[in-house]
Formats: sequence, C-alpha cells, structure tokens
Amino acid sequence: MSGAEIVVAARDVAIVTAYAQGHSARHIADELGVSERAVYTRTQRLANRLGIVGAQKPALVDYLYRHGYIAVGELRALPYLPPRKVEILRCAARGLGYRQTAAELGIAANTASNHRQALLELLQVQSIAQAVALAWEAGLLTEVCTTVREGK
Repeated sequence: MSGAEIVVAARDVAIVTAYAQGHSARHIADELGVSERAVYTRTQRLANRLGIVGAQKPALVDYLYRHGYIAVGELRALPYLPPRKVEILRCAARGLGYRQTAAELGIAANTASNHRQALLELLQVQSIAQAVALAWEAGLLTEVCTTVREGK
C-alpha cells in the first residue's frame, strides 16, 4: 500500500466484524439482507483495495483491529497457548494460509494445518478469523489502536 490511507465502508466493517465473531458468509448475508455472493464480492474487493492476498478473512480482521475499526474492549483471558500456537495466530493475522505458514515456520504443511485445527479447538472458535479476533482481545497481537473509527 502507498501513502494515502484507505477508508473502509461501514458495510465492509459490518461484514468483517461478523467474520470476527465467527459467522459464515451465509449468516452475514441473511443478517444484512443481501446475497451470499455479495458478501464474498465485498470481502474480495476490500482485500484487493488493502493489498491483502492469501487468507483474506483473518487478515481483514487484523486490519480492522489494527486501524481502529474494531475496538478492543476489556482484555480477555485465553487458555495457555504454547509459543508455536501464538506463531500460527500471528501468521494467520498476516493473511498466511497453512502452506505459507508452514514455509514461514519451517514445518510441514500438515503440521501447520494440525496446529490451526488444534488452535480452533483450544479457543473454541469456528474460524481462524475468529481466533485472530480473540488474539486481539487477549492482547496477543500488538499495536492496538486506541482510537475507535467508524466506517464511512
């Protein structure tokens, strides 16, 4: 991304916030009164505008927290996460899929996939995007933005 900051529309904030809460595209579409295709299209367009490639939903959740579109409230306690699980979360927040995570951490793709699955079970979440949101709310991801913004 270059100099000018990108403003995220309120509808896009609503979609990404719903992903952060563990909702599916179908559920989000029903809640917003739009088609599931419209949810996917808006997600894809936002990711493209922000220069996000790869695992878009967790990276979009990270972006919205990092830039103050989703506020971190009271810090939440999480069960103990071994350092490797925290590394997996940080890779997911950067938009890395399990294969890219494996390459980054020097582990087998199956191992990275197994770590992700174990992480979802440990955190009792539905998706890696929801796990990234929990990581923000637990203070595991740094650079918390203290100013809450509204989508335009």
